Amino acid sequence: MTKILKFFLFIIFYFLLSGPAQAAELYFEPRPATYMVGDDFSLSLILDTEGQSVNAVDINILVPKLLRVKDISKDGSILQLWLNEPSFLSAASGMTIHLAGGIPGGAITSKGTVAKINFEAAAIGEGNIAFLPESAILLNDGQGTKLDLKTTGGPLFEVIPKPKTAEAVSSRPEKPDETQKERTDRKKPARFEILFGQDPRVFNGEKFISFFTTDEASGVSHYEVKLEKEPFKIARSPYLIKDISARSVIKVRAYDTEGNYRESVYPGLLKRFWWWITNFVDRLRL
Repeated sequence: MTKILKFFLFIIFYFLLSGPAQAAELYFEPRPATYMVGDDFSLSLILDTEGQSVNAVDINILVPKLLRVKDISKDGSILQLWLNEPSFLSAASGMTIHLAGGIPGGAITSKGTVAKINFEAAAIGEGNIAFLPESAILLNDGQGTKLDLKTTGGPLFEVIPKPKTAEAVSSRPEKPDETQKERTDRKKPARFEILFGQDPRVFNGEKFISFFTTDEASGVSHYEVKLEKEPFKIARSPYLIKDISARSVIKVRAYDTEGNYRESVYPGLLKRFWWWITNFVDRLRL
């Protein structure tokens, strides 16, 4: 009787004194379903930090041969600093996707988009998209603590044959239909800031800038960076900064797929004006 009582007391105290397990969840939305060969579709990779602040992710995903990865979009991502551009490579069992980046200052989210992945259904069969065990989500605790990772990836999906359809007939037989691409997006990408950073894991501890924005209508195409009197160059974030003076002016342009661009300048207008004043005063003293 005494042993049984001790056992139940142990169980009670264990659950009372044990804190909640630190964990985060990754899953795809919408859930993979049924596709036809040749179909293009997109899945958003979602992160739920379950009330905890996280500042870095390193995610590896295995995609079966039934699917082909077409591209990966960072638009709308909660990640503000990408250690590497999202990548995908062919592997013996399919394709692997690697996503690695950070969130300066950390973030708590119940439904944060990490990336949007565009697929093509390539072959008939059933399969699943799986998270590899080396994937990690890091706490914003200054120590890089790894959270337990719950992955709700891997629901089964099916690729079926495309049904045969009658050949389409032109509405104007004397002149085949032509698709004319009209420019419908005339808005610039969203405003953004140029952030300075320095991290031993990035560029061997050298200083760099990072930048990120979105474009709701057509998506961000690319970025261009201009240092001092140099011409604009196509660039990616983070961007290594070398041999610049303490009062260098840096410009970054974000272009959307329709050619509209938004330009940000570092430092801001007030600081540049202050530089101009101090330079003017220094010259008067000469």
